[in-house]
Amino acid sequence: MSNTHPSNRHFIMARSWSKENFVNLLVFAFFCISFIGILNHEMWRDELQAWMIARDSSSLINLFKNLRYEGHPGLWHLGLYVITRFTSNPFWMQIYHLIIATATVYVFARFSPFTRLTKILFSFGYFPFYEYSLISRNYAIGVLLIFIFCTLFRKPARNYIIFSIILALLANTNIYGTMIAIAIGTTLVLEVILEGNINRILADKKKQRIIGIVIFFIGVGGAILQMLPPPDRWHGADWKLDLDIERLTQTISIIPKGYLLMVWNYIPMSDTFLFSLFIFSVLIGISLILINQRKALFLYVSGTSLILLFSYTKFIGYWRHHGILFILLIACLWLSYNSNSENYKNYNKSNSKKIFIKRFINLFKRNKVRLIILLMFIHLAVGIRFFARDLIYPFSASKAVATYIQEKKLDNLIIVGYPSSRVSPLAGYLDKKVYYPQQNSFGSFVVWKKDNMKEMTTQEILEHTYKINQNYPNQSILLITNYSLEENDEITVVKPNISISKNSEFTRSLFEKYYLYIVKR
Repeated sequence: MSNTHPSNRHFIMARSWSKENFVNLLVFAFFCISFIGILNHEMWRDELQAWMIARDSSSLINLFKNLRYEGHPGLWHLGLYVITRFTSNPFWMQIYHLIIATATVYVFARFSPFTRLTKILFSFGYFPFYEYSLISRNYAIGVLLIFIFCTLFRKPARNYIIFSIILALLANTNIYGTMIAIAIGTTLVLEVILEGNINRILADKKKQRIIGIVIFFIGVGGAILQMLPPPDRWHGADWKLDLDIERLTQTISIIPKGYLLMVWNYIPMSDTFLFSLFIFSVLIGISLILINQRKALFLYVSGTSLILLFSYTKFIGYWRHHGILFILLIACLWLSYNSNSENYKNYNKSNSKKIFIKRFINLFKRNKVRLIILLMFIHLAVGIRFFARDLIYPFSASKAVATYIQEKKLDNLIIVGYPSSRVSPLAGYLDKKVYYPQQNSFGSFVVWKKDNMKEMTTQEILEHTYKINQNYPNQSILLITNYSLEENDEITVVKPNISISKNSEFTRSLFEKYYLYIVKR
């Protein structure tokens, strides 16, 4: 028989109901608004590249063979491979990606320890609401796995097999997921060491830990093997190993770019000293916030260091890559909430009369929520701006061109496209192979070989087009480029009995623009 007073039971039920409804409303709003977003989002090369690899792979073995030049592990492509067995419409990739993004918001809203305001601001911030929601890439699934890990890590019970499965999957999302998985795995080892008696700990759940370690190493090792580039990959083996101050400055700047987004562009940091001081202050401030939680602090330092090291030696990246630093920060703040409020009060009380540095630490800890909310407001403003921009302006002209080609019955023609990296989205929307002069063959997705990425003159492109025209003398050819041939004098050099006429142009887009020409005898 329960000893809980009826009024208390009513209060507990009311709070539970309120939280459940808040989460449901937030997730429902996110899904509906994001669904409107994907209906108005035109996919570009990076999105449709993965779709075409999955769609045009005849088997799982063939899928991983086609991934050799991608530089990505295959977890995202495996999901797409299953979908493409049922449909060739890339819209379903967007739905699949939206489900992942919505699940991420649900896990964050339901299980994270942040305030409701913080949860709302984060959910509609730039990365969850735009970059990892509207743009269908392999990053959203990594964020979901990181948040699932945070949820399970805060529970008292430890199931290292489950942890290892999550980390193995995380490692197979992308290179940044691999680095975060390694940082988390190292943090789990640190947790075992910090528990004290190593012999007793290793004896406890020994079989579970051994199985977990095996799963972890298989997952991480398999991901690294998939990402190793072939010798002839375009930009596949360029590593920066010498000291370069300019490169180092660019690398360090990805921290504020990930945290402050475009706001960073308005901060005058041309002076190297001021720039270094600002970055140093940011890192020190975050470290002070996490200083009482050694595991969260270790994860933040190790994960950030790995990303910075990769950025310097291999690839600086763009906002979508810098966003992983922001997600790592959120995860570490999530884990840092393990200490209860009573311990925090005792910490303040016991150190209130001590040296300045501890008061300085307290200052950061007391204002942690305010700093997080300020950061979230920045992300909310940028997220709304980019979401609205995507609604107003076409992200890529590829969808409009594909629709035009189908409406005008031009999809019956042979399509020649240059450059392949710009024209390939049309092969995704049209479900049709395109002749790429750079590859000297028909194809859909781009194979990132050095020989396939060479620049070609207009005359070389036309020579390939004439050759195709000779092989198919009874068919006209639809030549598609990302620049106007009329602006190039080489267009005047034509073959006898062959005419080139401009059909249409699509230049109203943020990225990919197209010019269409009919080539015929």
